[in-house]
Amino acid sequence: MSIYVFIETLAGNHKTDRLSGMKQMLLAVFAILLLTSCAGGPGTPSKEVKLTPASFNDLPGWKNDDLQGFTEALTRSCARILKQNPETAFGPIKEAGTYLDWQGICLDLRALQPQDARAFIERHFTPYAVNPGEKGLFTGYYEASLKRFTP
Repeated sequence: MSIYVFIETLAGNHKTDRLSGMKQMLLAVFAILLLTSCAGGPGTPSKEVKLTPASFNDLPGWKNDDLQGFTEALTRSCARILKQNPETAFGPIKEAGTYLDWQGICLDLRALQPQDARAFIERHFTPYAVNPGEKGLFTGYYEASLKRFTP
């Protein structure tokens, strides 16, 4: 498991004063507590993940999902994917394929019309059930990118 912690300067200027020093110390303490709480323990799964191909019809709400941001998000990812060695594995699981597999998708994306996003996804991707028939907890993370304003 990888944990990424991003700490940015909270103060708009680089002068160190008692308040900004305290904020930085609190952030450091928070980061340490966060990392130690993520260590393996009684709730840590001990078995491997089993992926089973599924159908898009198995996904609740798939036909009504809003795919408005899909094209922009994948286009930004493709900017990096197209620069990678095609022979390299895309991730740690074989179902992710190689960069070559993804580069083909990225090239097809260039001709995508927004109204065809659902058909594009169904043509190029396969949904997987994770440990089907078992109850579990899936956690996703969102990292907000904020730009600070310095007057």
